[in-house]
Amino acid sequence: MFEKLKGFFLANGLKIMLAGFTISAIGIIFYIKMQHDNPDLRKIAFGTTVAGVVMYMAGRVGVFIERREQRKRRERRVLDSEDEAA
Repeated sequence: MFEKLKGFFLANGLKIMLAGFTISAIGIIFYIKMQHDNPDLRKIAFGTTVAGVVMYMAGRVGVFIERREQRKRRERRVLDSEDEAA
């Protein structure tokens, strides 16, 4: 289960990050527009902003893990090529 979730974040981390950023930006704009209107709409706008930030952070973690694994693979290839050369 965890491996499936990890694989999803590795494959789609940047897309998730961008979607979260977009949703949070829309929530912020909606919150500013509804600042003096209905308090329930302000709560929805705030919740949308928080959900967008959470999505952004989840995507950011996915991108971080993906880049770390790419770096490890690259380092392994360099070490393997050095071992073959020696």
